[in-house]
Amino acid sequence: MQLAIACADRIGITQDILDVLAHHKIDLRGIEVDAENLQIFISTVQVAFEELQAVMAEIRKVEGVEDVKTTSYLPMAHEHNELLSCFDHILEPILTIDAQGEILVANRAADDLFHLHNAPLKDTHRRHRQIHHHIPLPSLDHSSRRQLSGPVMLKGNHYLIEISDARSDHSHATHLIRLLSPTQLTENLRASQVKTIDSHTLHAKSAVMRKVLKTLEAATRSEAALLISGETGTGKDQLARLSHDHGPRHGKPFLVLSCATLPDNVAESELFGYGPHAFTADDEVGKKGLLQMADGGTLFLDEIGGMSPALQVKLLRFLQDGTFRRVGDEKEIRVDVRIICSTQHDITAKIQSGDFREDLFYRLNVLSIHIPPLRERSSDILPLAQHFIRRFSHELGRRPPSMSENCEKLIMKYPWPGNVRQLKNTLLRAISLIDKDVIDSPDLSLPAYNDAFGYYDESFEGTLEEAVKQFENQLLRRLYPAYPSSRQLGKKLGLSHTAIANKLKEYGIGRSA
Repeated sequence: MQLAIACADRIGITQDILDVLAHHKIDLRGIEVDAENLQIFISTVQVAFEELQAVMAEIRKVEGVEDVKTTSYLPMAHEHNELLSCFDHILEPILTIDAQGEILVANRAADDLFHLHNAPLKDTHRRHRQIHHHIPLPSLDHSSRRQLSGPVMLKGNHYLIEISDARSDHSHATHLIRLLSPTQLTENLRASQVKTIDSHTLHAKSAVMRKVLKTLEAATRSEAALLISGETGTGKDQLARLSHDHGPRHGKPFLVLSCATLPDNVAESELFGYGPHAFTADDEVGKKGLLQMADGGTLFLDEIGGMSPALQVKLLRFLQDGTFRRVGDEKEIRVDVRIICSTQHDITAKIQSGDFREDLFYRLNVLSIHIPPLRERSSDILPLAQHFIRRFSHELGRRPPSMSENCEKLIMKYPWPGNVRQLKNTLLRAISLIDKDVIDSPDLSLPAYNDAFGYYDESFEGTLEEAVKQFENQLLRRLYPAYPSSRQLGKKLGLSHTAIANKLKEYGIGRSA
């Protein structure tokens, strides 16, 4: 477990907190102190929920402690994991060596080039021989900042090698080796000429959305994993597509997998594919999965929070070494795919509940973008509405209607729980049905909505039992795509899977057509 403790600046407060852990015989795994923000972060072995509550209550009684809460990670550990993940996503081989030429650190590209993963870090002599076998290193001293720069041939490929000082402490000198591929440099130059993402792309007028697009533009230039979060209908899939189309992989495949709507076995075969004879004896070929088909391009994993634990393990392995096995096949497949994910759920809460792997979260959350809901960026609503009116009118071959003053007021006032998708569908329905040049507020046919209770019918007539069943039906239909089994949905709502299965059957939810 990890705890974040806000406290006063008092000598001995850290020891008093550690005494609480010692009293409960809880092993300490790590501790960080943020003196500037007056916070202490503690990592320990996992404990039962009841004991966690008792420990947190005792820590709150320590003099000077202001607040205690659980957290998904220690800040330095999170920063370390992000750094390593970024390091591994650099396409050029990079490694550091000491003055004797022994390898200290290497990224994934260097591991693959020199097969260093077959020589453990502790086997320094073997790693030393490997690097000297491929690169004739010069005598390394401190006479100049740049020790060597020139062409080399490795494994039949041309590289430009650069060796420079990585640390100025002469008693423990280390040197940074970079191997630059002329082919990769050419591709990067070509990629740098792609068009930039501007605010007109998404009709973004609000400051918050311009900030989102600025972050997206920076993320688009990277090859690291990208996590896009936001409520349903905010346009996470559109941002993922923009990042691909404006990035160095434009023109290559962009494929999508919905992690929440497919059963586990179907999602696994869709993502990884399956080998010959995996399911039927007469299948001599098998099937390529989306990862293999997206080689060189981008794979968008929609609603990653709904991915099963088994798939999370296989995805983590792919993110770590770039390889995977098809279902029922022992052959290792290596592909070059950028991963972009989206979620409308709080992933950190899923980590705390054990439904999502923390190490996978670190791999996926290297770069992150949060799209605010439409109600928090009201200045975007009318420009988006006018864009959709022009677009749908053109598709229907008619003159774009205007909006009445009342219609504009309603559009601005309505909370839009379905966000941009709901606004888009509402206007499409209105333009398709009206035969006049002005859209009025009744033409939108917007259901009444309250932030506290959700949708409701102002003209409802009936009994309380009928109202409860109507609400229950709507709630289950809304949650089922994200929790597509009676066990998952039962766990979410705190009911047995049998009770949920009966209700799904009663309302005809999830049955095949």
